[in-house]
Amino acid sequence: MRRLYWRHSRELNGAPCYAGREIDMENITQQLKEIMIAGLRIKDRTAADLSDDQQLLGGDLEIDSIDILQLILEIERRFGIKLVDGELDESAWRNIGTLAAAVEAKVAAKK
Repeated sequence: MRRLYWRHSRELNGAPCYAGREIDMENITQQLKEIMIAGLRIKDRTAADLSDDQQLLGGDLEIDSIDILQLILEIERRFGIKLVDGELDESAWRNIGTLAAAVEAKVAAKK
């Protein structure tokens, strides 16, 4: 299993975010769930309520194009990556698990 680490501190709401801590698929997935809940302003669910196979496009989260843009910006900011190069890869947005794999690949490529 490949181990990835943050090289420098990131901040989220004024608090350090995973600075110097190991980042793996599990915590990428957890962070994405937190981003979804906050970014989509979901009040009736928590990050723990979202499954890894939670459908994103066309699912019950009702994500539209504006939501996707906001989520992309937050994901890029949080992980220090460029998630979208040119066109949106819809296959990466199938569910939370596929999005986590895409983010992990981008983070690994940064090293």
